[in-house]
Amino acid sequence: MVESLTTRPMAAPDTMLYRPQWIPVPPSAATEPVRTSTEPQIAVRVGVPHVLRITRAAPAPARPIDPSGTVLITGGTGALGALVARHLVTAHDVRHLLLVSRSGPAAPGAGELLASLRDLGADVRIVAADVADRATVTRLVGSCEPPLTAVVHSAAVVDDGVLSAQTPERLDVVLRPKADAALVLDEVTRHLPSTAFVLFSSVTGVFGKAGQANYAAANRVLDALACRRHAAGRPALSLAWGLWELGTGLGDRISATARRRMRASGVEGLTAEQGLALFDAALGSAEPVLVPVRFDPTVSMAPPTGRSPARLPAPRASWPENPAEPEMRELLRAEVAAVLGHPNAAVIDDDRPFPELGFDSLTVIELRTRLAGLSGIDLPATVVFDRPATVVFDRPTVTELARHLLDLRRTAQERNPARSPQENYIS
Repeated sequence: MVESLTTRPMAAPDTMLYRPQWIPVPPSAATEPVRTSTEPQIAVRVGVPHVLRITRAAPAPARPIDPSGTVLITGGTGALGALVARHLVTAHDVRHLLLVSRSGPAAPGAGELLASLRDLGADVRIVAADVADRATVTRLVGSCEPPLTAVVHSAAVVDDGVLSAQTPERLDVVLRPKADAALVLDEVTRHLPSTAFVLFSSVTGVFGKAGQANYAAANRVLDALACRRHAAGRPALSLAWGLWELGTGLGDRISATARRRMRASGVEGLTAEQGLALFDAALGSAEPVLVPVRFDPTVSMAPPTGRSPARLPAPRASWPENPAEPEMRELLRAEVAAVLGHPNAAVIDDDRPFPELGFDSLTVIELRTRLAGLSGIDLPATVVFDRPATVVFDRPTVTELARHLLDLRRTAQERNPARSPQENYIS
């Protein structure tokens, strides 16, 4: 189990700063990993498979934001944008800020933020604007006095859901403030002598996350834009942040179930102090994309680091062919606990409805996948997505789901008694 941030000593900033790297698979193993590897991502370049790893970024000398010009911060009235704004004033001596957000001065806490920054001696404007609109951004940039010298793009919107539930409208909600806005900022500021162009991306775009296909895609656009600017000789840095623990903002909207799952994957939350220290450490790097994240690499599900080889699937224990109902419930409890991020299956109540245990549409799908992979039972989609509710919500407890699975086994064996239950299910 991941140690608490309150009991583990704080690591130095550069030990939590990584860079993504695609590692070629050795020729002797180039075919097998592609077919059987548990790697979530494999890139084939000129016929050679590559697997994704993160390596520690080399420490670099500090390079403060240039305080002589205006710094534009998108999402500037949000929790993260406001935190960065205060940091730029107090630690980088920035004196001219343009904070842009959808709500602008009407955003909760905007008045207090403005007053506190002015008390620190900063000249600050808070503006409501759509940063994905080129004409609007052109006017904003032209209004800066002194001229704009740095951009911090921290705006973000999430709209989580399974891939099949995505629509053009839901994609637009997420991509417009994140990806479209970044491209507009790049275009409008390209002619300026900028000293910093910092994009707040997410580790979700690097490693993926269930239910966040739209958000992952938006953040990968930021990473790619940083690489393009870097190749053209322009300032660029995309920070693929892990989880921030600020008590407000996007990170605060994560459910208890999602937090348990993140901890089970090795991800720990960054405090404000840790995140800002990583921000400063990253500014001096020559890399266009960095991953500032706090995670425990000893956790089995943590992202692989260094030049570790492609991961092959670990042997899986098979479920018994003819379990009794108590044994089936025990097997199900173990899978439910794993999906929800509980270290001990004993906390799962057999007769408590799945929604009350913390299941949502994403974790339901993961449970169905685990049941198929670990038990040999390939539940057909017509059973799992009935009406189109899932089997979990049609039979809403461990006890009832166990009985349903046993009924399926009996039916399959009656249909073809010469075959094993697994063979009947996958036929």
